[in-house]
Amino acid sequence: MQPEPRPAQGNHLPGEDLVRADRIHRSYGAGRSAVRALHETSCAVPPGARIAITGRSGSGKSTLLHLLGGLEQASGGTVSWPGLGRAPRYAPGLIGMVFQGPSLLGPLDVVENVALPLQLAGTPAPEAIAAANEALDALGLASLAGKLPAELSGGQAQRVAVARALACRPRLILADEPTGQLDGDTGRRVLDVLLQTAAALGAAVVVSTHDPAVAARFAMRWAIRDGRLDTQPAASPAGAPGASCTPSGDPLPLAAQ
Repeated sequence: MQPEPRPAQGNHLPGEDLVRADRIHRSYGAGRSAVRALHETSCAVPPGARIAITGRSGSGKSTLLHLLGGLEQASGGTVSWPGLGRAPRYAPGLIGMVFQGPSLLGPLDVVENVALPLQLAGTPAPEAIAAANEALDALGLASLAGKLPAELSGGQAQRVAVARALACRPRLILADEPTGQLDGDTGRRVLDVLLQTAAALGAAVVVSTHDPAVAARFAMRWAIRDGRLDTQPAASPAGAPGASCTPSGDPLPLAAQ
């Protein structure tokens, strides 16, 4: 089934960085008890980028992704989204976010959870449900559509979260340890669908990971340690980090059998 065109959500500007961080830092708490989660840093994500952020748990990877996605406000510095045309809070669906922890809403079944961001972005319910079912099918999750989050394993819930991010056909995908709760084979298949779908949409992908095998599939690798980010690119066979693609209306790639 061909997906319905997504509603206009801002003016995408080809060639402009999708997100740009200028001298941002983030602290939690105040005074002597304040904890500096991210030290001052600047970075940018160009169209079509493939970036893996590596580092230990607690090093600041999630904080950085939340700042780039507009989910948290920096303690200092600025974050802008020139290539998206507007801040993500004014245009739900421009950024697809995969959270590391549980993020599904308990009262909603799987397909309703996946469709929710589309409906918040203004997509009519029937079209949102159709797009959600397509994304679930792409990840081999069609049989779970009517289940509640409490009925899912941790790995299944994480795959549903990936489907939710892809269903919106975003311009930028931010994924926080998307394979962290999955076994090796399932993780590879999920990453395959994530990257294939991003290529079809012309979307950039930024993932955080502590898995060297996952990081090796990305053209750029940033390292973060104790809240300090190193954005010097590491070469990889994954492709050119700044390559951009023309968005496609083709169905999402099906999961590998």
